[in-house]
Amino acid sequence: MLIYIVILIISVILHELAHGYTAYSFGDSTAKDAGRLSPNPIKHIDPVGSLLVPFLLIVTGSSLLFGWAKPVPYNPYNLKGKYSEFFVVSAGIFLNIVVAVTFGLFYRFFGDFLGPAVSALVLVIVTVNLFLAAFNLLPIPPLDGYRMFASIAPYKVKMALDQRVSNLIGKIGYLGMFLVVFIFLYFLITPLARTVFWIAELLSGVPLLH
Repeated sequence: MLIYIVILIISVILHELAHGYTAYSFGDSTAKDAGRLSPNPIKHIDPVGSLLVPFLLIVTGSSLLFGWAKPVPYNPYNLKGKYSEFFVVSAGIFLNIVVAVTFGLFYRFFGDFLGPAVSALVLVIVTVNLFLAAFNLLPIPPLDGYRMFASIAPYKVKMALDQRVSNLIGKIGYLGMFLVVFIFLYFLITPLARTVFWIAELLSGVPLLH
C-alpha cells in the first residue's frame, strides 16, 4: 500500500505538471509564475486528495486507490490557438494514458526478465495511471472530463455551464463538489474497476480480473 501511495502521488503530480507545461507551451505563464512547474512534490500535494483520501481508501479496504494533487492554475484568456484550452485540460489524462501504455507494453515484452518486486511495481504504475485517466474522464465538475467538454462547447453554452458550476460551488463548496463526485463514483466503481483491469490485461498480458 505504501508503494501504491507513492506511485499515486507521483502520478497525480505528473498529471498536474502536464496541465501546467501544456498551458505554458500555449502562451500562458500562470502556472510558471505561481511556481507550479516545479518537480518539488510539496508544491503540488493536496492534504486531502493526496494523503487523506488514499489513507481512508486503504483503511476501508477499497480495491482501487485514487486521489488528486492541487490543481495547476491557468488563464484561458492567455492561451493561443482555437483548441488550446482543450489540449491544456486533457494533457493530464493523456500523460496518464501514455505512462500506462508504456509500462504495460514494457511488461508484456520484458516481464519475463523482471523480478517479482519490479513486476509488481510496473503493474501498480499501469493500473494507477489507467484509473486516474478513467476517473478524470468522468464529465463531472470539477474533473477534467467536464472541463474538456466545456472547452469545446459553444461560447454561450460554456458561459452558462461555468456560471452554474460557480453557483453550485458557492453553495456547497469544493468539498461538497468532491462528495458529489464520490457519490457518482460509488455507483461507478465496479464497472470502472473492471474496465481498468481489462485494459491493463490487454497491455501487460497479465490476467488481473477474477
